[in-house]
Amino acid sequence: MLQTTTEIPSPVTEYYNRGLLERALPFMNHDLFGQIRPLPQKGSKIAKFRRYESLGTATTPLSEGVPPSSTDPSYTDVTATVATYGSYIEYSDDVELTSPDPLLTEFNELLGEQSGETIDILRRDVLVTGTNVAYQTGTARASQNAALTLATLRTILRTMERNKVRYITSVLSGSPNVGSDAIPMSFVAIIHPDTAFDVRQMSGFVGIEDYGQMRPIHESEIGALPAVRIRFLINPNAKKWTGAGQGSTTMVNTTSVADVYGTLIFGMNAFGIVPLRGAALTTHLKARGTGGTSDPLDQVGTIGWKAKTTTKILNDNFLMRVEHAASLS
Repeated sequence: MLQTTTEIPSPVTEYYNRGLLERALPFMNHDLFGQIRPLPQKGSKIAKFRRYESLGTATTPLSEGVPPSSTDPSYTDVTATVATYGSYIEYSDDVELTSPDPLLTEFNELLGEQSGETIDILRRDVLVTGTNVAYQTGTARASQNAALTLATLRTILRTMERNKVRYITSVLSGSPNVGSDAIPMSFVAIIHPDTAFDVRQMSGFVGIEDYGQMRPIHESEIGALPAVRIRFLINPNAKKWTGAGQGSTTMVNTTSVADVYGTLIFGMNAFGIVPLRGAALTTHLKARGTGGTSDPLDQVGTIGWKAKTTTKILNDNFLMRVEHAASLS
């Protein structure tokens, strides 16, 4: 009989599950701003988000004694299908029996980092497909040859306020399943480290060390620009198109062509996250000797992770992507 994680003692499995999650979370800041919709097991792989559209204004005076016509609300349904991702490490009995290191713990830490980065990149790759785009230079990715500026961020702020985008007031807490923490209202931007160099030079930038009573949203937060109500989180996984801009030697470049960065700026309810409840991110541990006939001499063990989740943009107006270059020095 093929043994699974159900044959591993519960405390052992819980220990590795916690370790995996702790290592994954620091790499997952694209998760923080989504609308969470956990999907129950034994139901469907498809989650449905429903958005009721704003009602039109009622500016016509009422006639005395005559009731007006009723207003019919309209809504938009958005569906998202959960997919499965995962990876594992296979180790031999010689590695386990001769290594001086705590093998499974170290492998679990590596897998935690891998799972966190994988899920973060999967979310990012959905979010950068949004249709609400601004450009630092010109009107296309290929024309980018200048760093992000405060003036561009002011324009983005104006656009988001025109679109009636709500400030973010809560973020996902320390679990990929459910739960959130309240934060002071703001928009939030996820930026690449190369972009952070330019943001820190902007007039009015306040680093987290000068926040005073205000606490950071996440350990990746570097500071804020109060003038545009944006807080900045750094992420090496933020979208970067290498050598996609104009020729430049003063911007970060690939073979003298400017790299282009996709900075994401969020408001509330811009996108949804759908984890499968109880299976959003799990460790799978199979000790040597639990592989049945496939491991007759107890030579092979495995430890791995599996995630069942998906991401979906819910309203393109509530999410902006600004494409730009980054200063070389």
